[in-house]
Amino acid sequence: MKNLIVVFDNIRIPNFLYSLSSLVIFAVSAVALLAFRMVKLEKIQYGFLAWNLFLAWIPLFVSIGLFYYQTAIKKLNIGVLASGLIVWLLFLPNAPYIITDLLHLNRKMHPHIPIWYDALMIFSFAFAGLLAGFYSLYFVQQLLNQYLKAKTVWLLIGICLGLTGYGLYIGRVLRWNSWDIITNPFDLIESVLYHLTDTYALKFACVYAFILSALYLVFWQMFRGDKSIA
Repeated sequence: MKNLIVVFDNIRIPNFLYSLSSLVIFAVSAVALLAFRMVKLEKIQYGFLAWNLFLAWIPLFVSIGLFYYQTAIKKLNIGVLASGLIVWLLFLPNAPYIITDLLHLNRKMHPHIPIWYDALMIFSFAFAGLLAGFYSLYFVQQLLNQYLKAKTVWLLIGICLGLTGYGLYIGRVLRWNSWDIITNPFDLIESVLYHLTDTYALKFACVYAFILSALYLVFWQMFRGDKSIA
């Protein structure tokens, strides 16, 4: 535990353990809203939200693992670092993906559950997933800062957010999953390449990349503006 505190202190995140525990509590609260709905209706509607939230946390686990290994154990060789970052990037779109689950809102979903409850529930899952993604992005940014200049790292972060926007299109519209790169790689690559020139896909990706970039800048500035990390 002492080593963990040292690691988190090295990346200059004030009260990081407290912040991460708060994120866990918020995620549990979102799951509690879902569990109450399931118990009340005796149905598993919206059960996919729990799975999507688990997927949203995978990039955070990967980024923490990479940074802890890099800082507390030994220097990562380029092969291990590149492999870890590829896995991280493949799962990163899962973090903001739950935002798109808002399309499942339906006034006729169930007469005993008001739509405002479902809206709050989905928003809670989406916010928990989005924050997990931003935390993981911040970890990766700090990790890359040890190898590259700050401007280069910001450029890479922008590229990652752009790819995340397109990843949302691949997941929501084309209905591919992160693990399809292993289970069905050729069909996935063919589908992605085919839709690269689709104007709707580009608009979808650009809009999401834009708003995710703006939100991440706010997230980053919250830490940047804290004197304890200056």
